[in-house]
Amino acid sequence: MQTKSETISKKIFFYFTCVLWTYNTLFKYVSVILSRLPFFGDFFLNYFRLIVLILLLIGSLPYILGKLDIIDVFYTIIVLLVVCVTVLINSKYNQEFINTYIWIFVLQCYPMIFMGRVILNILYDDRNVRYLGLISLLCLISTILVIIQSGANIQADWSGSMYYSYIILPHVLCVFYIAVNYNNIMYLFISILGFIFMVMLGNRGSLICSIIFFVICLYRYFMKLSLHKKIISIVVFLFLIVIFTVGNFYNSLLLNIYNYASTHGLSTRLFYFMKGEINSPFDSGRSILRKKVIKAISDNILGYGLSSDVFFAGAYVHNIFLELIVEFGVFFGFILIFGIVWFIFSALIKNNIPWNIKNIFCIFICCGLIKLCISGTYLTDPYIFFMLGMAISLCNIRDTAS
Repeated sequence: MQTKSETISKKIFFYFTCVLWTYNTLFKYVSVILSRLPFFGDFFLNYFRLIVLILLLIGSLPYILGKLDIIDVFYTIIVLLVVCVTVLINSKYNQEFINTYIWIFVLQCYPMIFMGRVILNILYDDRNVRYLGLISLLCLISTILVIIQSGANIQADWSGSMYYSYIILPHVLCVFYIAVNYNNIMYLFISILGFIFMVMLGNRGSLICSIIFFVICLYRYFMKLSLHKKIISIVVFLFLIVIFTVGNFYNSLLLNIYNYASTHGLSTRLFYFMKGEINSPFDSGRSILRKKVIKAISDNILGYGLSSDVFFAGAYVHNIFLELIVEFGVFFGFILIFGIVWFIFSALIKNNIPWNIKNIFCIFICCGLIKLCISGTYLTDPYIFFMLGMAISLCNIRDTAS
């Protein structure tokens, strides 16, 4: 039986989750709008979001701390020891971490593992999932409105960067999940619009993550259908493919999106790939980065420490597995990789976890692990730690649980 203070702290934690979920999208959009107010503009633009986040975090602490175990303290001590040793040694291989990543990792990214550890009670309540889906819907709508407002001051803060594609990625996946799980046409329409927006931001990694999650969701939806509905779904799907292909709708759709992206100063590089022109001039050059890191690993199998991939490649290697191996060595790197994969696999195969929870978990697999196999570094990515925390909690659920 929860006390009144615990119940209040749990509610505040849900609000804290909502603020985190919208921090760089809807909440940022609202802050930019409020910044236009006289006298208080700078406050809303620079401090408002952070103050709200800190206040909600303080109110959430009783609930968060009540859900954590001694093993969480143990993991945290190990992580902090690795960080402290890295700083004390001050090796030339780790300067990028010391100068750039350390506070992002310690204050913004690693703490998300605690969010993942305690989020399950929130997600088991179907109303909370729907609320988060609605918030993601509003995030996508506000982002789409930004790009429509050609020439507006807000647009200058959002457009022109393909990294915003990763910012809206979890919202596209969440809205698509709600659309499929609850048969909501409006959510499906907005998720497709969000997907098109990601195309116009020019980021291939976010599109790959989206497609993987779409396939997972649609497969689960298909498997729940009766045999009669499965046959009808297959016939309708094949019919739509034929119409879409033969009717030249694909090329027409690409041309319209291309023209819109061109006239609004957005990226058009993905259209070369979607048209089948794989030998386009937009090679990211990441294969060269990976070759440099692989050579460094072969020269020293014991590892070089945090962010050493940046030292050897000139940028992070955009592959979490190579990143872990070059940092921690072949032996410990493979242990970490095995641990990550084992936790994910164990969580997904547990029979007593409903598939709606597993689908939400898959959102963070796509935004975390799969995304980091394509782009970015785990040292600045909160979703990988949220995913790990959630995986640990799912694995800790006993098989006899209801």
